[in-house]
Amino acid sequence: MNGNITDGASSGAFDGPPAQWVSEIIELAESQRFDTFIFWGEGDGQLDRFAQEVVPAVRERLSSAG
Repeated sequence: MNGNITDGASSGAFDGPPAQWVSEIIELAESQRFDTFIFWGEGDGQLDRFAQEVVPAVRERLSSAG
């Protein structure tokens, strides 16, 4: 996944706030049965944001759905 985690509004797929990323990843996991994601962030701090804000929320939502 290539994109940008922002604090503002969405600018398209995988280019928006953490909640958008969570929703998009959940959609891929549930509808397409994806179970592995490779993140390629565009800019400083993106990997940290992905690891701290997106990944835990995805794990939580998927574990509660299961």
